[in-house]
Amino acid sequence: MDIILGAGTLLLVLIAMSLFLKFAPYGKKGLQALSGAACATFLP
Repeated sequence: MDIILGAGTLLLVLIAMSLFLKFAPYGKKGLQALSGAACATFLP
């Protein structure tokens, strides 16, 4: 059950990100900044 929930959550996030990149005018730059910040928080 946990695998199905995790896969569903991942699918929803991927759909939301693709819609954000398609419709937001500066979505790609914003998403790159957010992903860079997320990576920086997980690195020691």
